[in-house]
Amino acid sequence: MNEKELEKAKKTLGLSSTIKKLYENKIKEILIASNYPKEEEEKLKDLSKAYDVPIKKLEFDNIKLGIVCKKTFNVSVLGIIKEE
Repeated sequence: MNEKELEKAKKTLGLSSTIKKLYENKIKEILIASNYPKEEEEKLKDLSKAYDVPIKKLEFDNIKLGIVCKKTFNVSVLGIIKEE
């Protein structure tokens, strides 16, 4: 997913919000920043497997991901919401 697609996609930002939506079966893909901690990434991968949701590690870090999402804070995890 490139920056333009990411800007237009309906998404939820942050780990807790993404997990909440995952439990509600509303996430189609999880994106993580390139500098997301490896230990946390493994935990998230285990959880996403249970819901059959793919995780993609992005090429840019959490600072750039925050900028792409037009936020004034860093973003490490975001979930792409399923279109209904």
